[in-house]
Amino acid sequence: EEAIELFKQKRHRLVITDYLMEPMCGLELCKKLREIDPKVEIIIVSGSPSTEVIEYVQSNDLAPIVTKPIAPSALINSAVICLERNRGRREVLSDVALTNRMDDCLALLGPSDLCEKLRREITKLIQSPDPVLITGPTACGKLQISHFVHQQGTYGDSVCLECYCSKETPEELSKSLISESGELGEMVQGARNGTLIIHNIEALPMTLQKALAESYDKITAKTHLIVLSDASLDSLLEDGLIDDSLYFKLSLWTFQVPALLERMEDLPDLIRYICRSPEKYNLSPEAANADFDAVMEIVKQAGLEKNFASLAYAIQRSVL
Repeated sequence: EEAIELFKQKRHRLVITDYLMEPMCGLELCKKLREIDPKVEIIIVSGSPSTEVIEYVQSNDLAPIVTKPIAPSALINSAVICLERNRGRREVLSDVALTNRMDDCLALLGPSDLCEKLRREITKLIQSPDPVLITGPTACGKLQISHFVHQQGTYGDSVCLECYCSKETPEELSKSLISESGELGEMVQGARNGTLIIHNIEALPMTLQKALAESYDKITAKTHLIVLSDASLDSLLEDGLIDDSLYFKLSLWTFQVPALLERMEDLPDLIRYICRSPEKYNLSPEAANADFDAVMEIVKQAGLEKNFASLAYAIQRSVL
């Protein structure tokens, strides 16, 4: 009762509570606090959360349950997510402002027709919170574009989380993304009112892909979902790497980022940009003095198979 009275006075943005308490349990406390302020963020801590607690958390937009023993990083991450995700959606920038900001995004630089087409597609993406599948070869700029879309879009003031399907075990993905039974994982819950980027969707087990498709509309109603793949959606279907139902969900909005070999006209702008901030691309300070012709000579020899990674390698080699 003392905590409730204090909350009425202070109206805290975030409340962290244990589940097992006397005389009032944490769940009852949550319900009373939400009656006072429906927007208050609440984190429940529990050693073994019951089905009732899990269902309440999921149905009432609470942060993922923090389980005991408590890992400080898990509690901190949950708190950060809670405090960031309710900043609210914001207005999208004007086309002129967006164009200026695109000039500071490596993957969107260059005078080629392909680059211009890419920038037009990105403008559409930013103006809509609808889910999207972005495909293209490795290191062609998909992740940079995804971050740009999040930062400049309606959820730019909120949280952006990333799930790497190829780096997690099925058990880890069931916990972080979605379970076979459709229970939303910690990452999906944490990305509410923000952006969730899912890498290498084809590496997600089929059973979890099916569960994701079944919960797709529910998830995307409150989250900007950006899905990434190195292969096209049709090729994934042909190779049996994508669930049929998820295929149809993802096919509603897709676009492909071209390889650098298709954007040779853009290389001068890309090289100049990288050389202005070599440390940003893990290059030595000497890379700032790279000669364009020397870089292109190495590109001819080594190729651009790994796209921006290959280009950065060529710049570094040119100054050794």
